[in-house]
Amino acid sequence: MSRIIRVVGLGLATTGAWAQSWEIGPTLPTGGPAKTYCVAVNLSGTLYALGGTPWTAGGDGTVYSYTPGSIGWVEELSFDGIGPVLGQGGGIDALGRILIFGGEDTDNPGQSGPTFDWDVDEGPWHELALRSPAAPLRGFASCADADGRIYSLGGGPGELANSSSRNSNHVERYLAGVDTWETLAPMPAAAADAAAVYDGMGHILVIGGISEIGTTRLTFVQQYDIATDTWSLSAVADLPVGVSSARAIVGADGKIYLVGGRD
Repeated sequence: MSRIIRVVGLGLATTGAWAQSWEIGPTLPTGGPAKTYCVAVNLSGTLYALGGTPWTAGGDGTVYSYTPGSIGWVEELSFDGIGPVLGQGGGIDALGRILIFGGEDTDNPGQSGPTFDWDVDEGPWHELALRSPAAPLRGFASCADADGRIYSLGGGPGELANSSSRNSNHVERYLAGVDTWETLAPMPAAAADAAAVYDGMGHILVIGGISEIGTTRLTFVQQYDIATDTWSLSAVADLPVGVSSARAIVGADGKIYLVGGRD
């Protein structure tokens, strides 16, 4: 069952009454197939949907861009030479680059996709540092903080997890200036297929997800305090229902929205 959940007031300031509605946007120019497993970022007002299916003729992830107010999406340079990788994360790093990392190379199961920056004029440009072997290939959440440090949070086989193949509480952060991933304090609870968002107030929130051995969709919100490298399971109220595979973002009203996912 699909569900849209609005999460309001997660410790953030609220505004007065405001109108809200959804509108249909331009269709991605895939020629019909669904765009799946892509990374979405906003770079200087242009939206990018990067990687995932449909593959190019060479088996690489496709890339599309959209500038609000324009006619529609434009096909950009693909992930040329990267191959079919599913489950990648990404974001805008501290150098203003679109960073792509992780995922599983489906031509070589069990191997990570590369870390690289994607450039609108060059495509995949520089191959960068990989996360540590402790970081799950898929199922991790990712987001960037106010300083452009990109986080990889939890992950694992999700609903397929069990006592011998568990979901993870492992956390790493990418430092663009030195091309290094650093390991941070682990999350209090393992979670795969969670949502992650920077709350604008010095915290990373990891929302919902699937439990360590795949038996439960989580209702709690794990809050990471960036300044102290510590976590809390009680700082933010629980969700009304356990949800996985959702996405989270801070709206223009300062509230955090959790959209889509599975219950």
